Amino acid sequence: MKEIARRQNEPKPLKIQFASRMLFNRAEIENYIVWGLYLVSTLAGFVGSNSAKWIAPTVIIVADLLALALEKRMERDILQAADLRSMFDRYVFGMPQLLTEEAYDVLCEVAEDLAIRYPEEYRIQTTHTGSDTPPGVKDWYNTNIEIPAHTAPVFSLIKENKWWDRKMVCSKNIAYTAATLFVVIPAVVLGHNMPLADIIVIFAGILGLLIRLGGRILTMYQYQRMSIQLDGFVEKYDNFAPDKGLDVLQSAIEERRRLPIVHCNVIHTKLAKKLHEKYEAIHTKRIN
Repeated sequence: MKEIARRQNEPKPLKIQFASRMLFNRAEIENYIVWGLYLVSTLAGFVGSNSAKWIAPTVIIVADLLALALEKRMERDILQAADLRSMFDRYVFGMPQLLTEEAYDVLCEVAEDLAIRYPEEYRIQTTHTGSDTPPGVKDWYNTNIEIPAHTAPVFSLIKENKWWDRKMVCSKNIAYTAATLFVVIPAVVLGHNMPLADIIVIFAGILGLLIRLGGRILTMYQYQRMSIQLDGFVEKYDNFAPDKGLDVLQSAIEERRRLPIVHCNVIHTKLAKKLHEKYEAIHTKRIN
């Protein structure tokens, strides 16, 4: 654990973690803007019949194209943030890097650029721990926890990764499904007695939103399926001394991390200290 504690607080790993957090946070903002653009498109479809015939289609097309472009950027930011986090984990855990040399260099350049562009945020993030306000990236893993004799230290920290993900990811499928019905039902009711041209405008307006809602639902089910698979890995290697299984488990976590899902930074900021204290209390006060 001492080696892990030292590695995670070296300047370069801290910079990589800072860049990862910044990109995840930027992806979250982009995600909100994308939802807003699709909402504008939807509203344009509903009010289109009361305006000049060309206004609603123009707003719908422009809003949907902007949303698509921004969503691509959001997905790129998530992939880069996930790969930076994986770089950090594999260095700290002493595992081989899976990225090509070119990809590794590109991500290091991204981290350098972000540290230069946001010097004050970089200073705060790399000097604050997760229990500070605001929470930072120093002491990312709790190396003071009690570890069962048969468990490798790296395996224990990989389990900590999994625990945090479970706490920070809200169950979003119910909300996405409810939102889909909230959009579809009014569209059907309002369009029942409308002229065909107005019906086409309404459904053109909600199409982009429906596609994204459907995509989010599928992604969340994929996340849940991968989480069940991770639970199986953890149960298997928790009962036997983990050796080669570590890389399998870490690779599964990295694959799930690359899904286009963003967490709520406001929730993270509010809960980080409490969750750090809770995790430490659970794992440092065992009864033998």
